[in-house]
Amino acid sequence: MTLAAIESLLGIAEIAFDTGPILGDPFLVSPAHPFIAGATRAQGTLSHPIVMSFVILAGVAFACAQRSRPGLRMPLLGLLLVGAFATGSASATVIAAVIVILWILNRRTAPGATFAVLGVGVASLVLIGSGLSGAVLEDEFSATNTAHRMNSIASTSNLVTLRSVPSAIFGDGFGSVERLYRSGVLVDDGFYALDNQYVALLIQGGVAGAVLACCAFVGMTWLIATAPARRRYFAGWVGILAMGFAFDYLAWFATSALFLAYAGVALAASDDSSRRVAATSTAFPHARL
Repeated sequence: MTLAAIESLLGIAEIAFDTGPILGDPFLVSPAHPFIAGATRAQGTLSHPIVMSFVILAGVAFACAQRSRPGLRMPLLGLLLVGAFATGSASATVIAAVIVILWILNRRTAPGATFAVLGVGVASLVLIGSGLSGAVLEDEFSATNTAHRMNSIASTSNLVTLRSVPSAIFGDGFGSVERLYRSGVLVDDGFYALDNQYVALLIQGGVAGAVLACCAFVGMTWLIATAPARRRYFAGWVGILAMGFAFDYLAWFATSALFLAYAGVALAASDDSSRRVAATSTAFPHARL
């Protein structure tokens, strides 16, 4: 959460003061901000706006899963949402907003829920009045973005039928994406980026790897959704999986580590009362609880 907050502050400073990247190499592929005319997409210290947006998305997921200090979380979540917007990633911004809304709907205390609803109401009015909400949705579902992502999905049949049998079953490994674009296996629209984690799994691990990975994701989702102590991580986990349809985050070291960290923390979560009972039973085995 701290890292995501720092990245958000850097991103906001890049936009507000028109500094461009403060730290790291400039992102040159599509640097223009899709929502703010004349601005450059924020990238923080990560040299890529989409990578930064995923870091912020993970920060939102972790923040919403915490149990302590709900009053401090709303300002933090507001900062992170603005940071996600600064990256120019419509997918991350929309998914992060949905995670926050689900967290608000799940609030247990009346003061916290009231404060949260008022905060979201004010933010919604500002977004609607400024036209930014429409710009985000328009970019997310624009012909260019939608066509590129659909091209990645449309390539799945080619990955099974146009590759050799060993490659189709076991994959081509890392670093094979550009070669598959050039060979015509992947639909070439002039932009050699998959923007889809699940297609990337099929490329790198073949049908066997993709099936195993998806089974693991489904199993982890079930474990997180069915255990009361883990359920607070569920919205963030689903949001991270949903981001996989817009970004192949396991191709980057930083985002891979965050994905594994969130999954590990969520699966390791246990109820505080259960831990206290277990500790008491160990210290006083004959005590009546």
